[in-house]
Amino acid sequence: MSTTFPLPLECLQLVIRHLATLEDSNTLATLLRANKYFCSATLPFLYEGPLLLPVLNGKCSKKCYALTRRLHLIATLLIGVPEAFLSELLKVTFPREPVSEENPLPLFAPYYSFVTEVSFAQCHQVFEAIFDCVIRQPEPGFVEYFVMSELEERFIAEDPLARADGEDEWFIVAYGYDRQVAADLTWALYSNAEHIKTLTIPLSDIERYLQQLQRFKILTTITFHLDGRVFDLEESLRSELTTQESAGFDILLENRA
Repeated sequence: MSTTFPLPLECLQLVIRHLATLEDSNTLATLLRANKYFCSATLPFLYEGPLLLPVLNGKCSKKCYALTRRLHLIATLLIGVPEAFLSELLKVTFPREPVSEENPLPLFAPYYSFVTEVSFAQCHQVFEAIFDCVIRQPEPGFVEYFVMSELEERFIAEDPLARADGEDEWFIVAYGYDRQVAADLTWALYSNAEHIKTLTIPLSDIERYLQQLQRFKILTTITFHLDGRVFDLEESLRSELTTQESAGFDILLENRA
């Protein structure tokens, strides 16, 4: 019990859990700044899935405040991610400031000590908006990495249905970028999490997790979401595919099965 606040911690946590159930993030953010006692009691609820997921998920356009808020949240969460779990795509999309004595790492709440779930399953087209922004106003190294890694060619090759359906190449590449950033972020944000109860991961990314399941000591549920456009193809669309695309599409079907 705090010497300055007579309410027992268990009672305070009941109040905070009620606020979390109401998704009252503004009040919870205020409690964080009250004092250390309130802060330590509030952090676990602020970073639990029910509050973290609404900010990370859902559609938003490149001009709305929700996208800016999401970018700031992701950048903050990535501060605590070990270097080994950060893909090159994440590094050029969310570049970090160089760390030095003059510019040390900022203080941040270690979300991975509290978070129980992370998911980008509903983030359809969200990172496409980021892709549009970074292509028009590229961060140093982004375009160079994109060209050198041949991501454009890879994304087009991985989505033969889109080309057969007459979609513009920019949209195919943006969709591929959206899918890959979501997968890499999911992997990165799970990397340090100690209390994950629910894994929500892209089906195409299952191989990355098979050797890591032992790290999740209290895992109870794994949910896969279908992150690629792979479905039974009508014969009319199948005829639009090249021989190579048709073979690649058959491999995608086999992998999903």
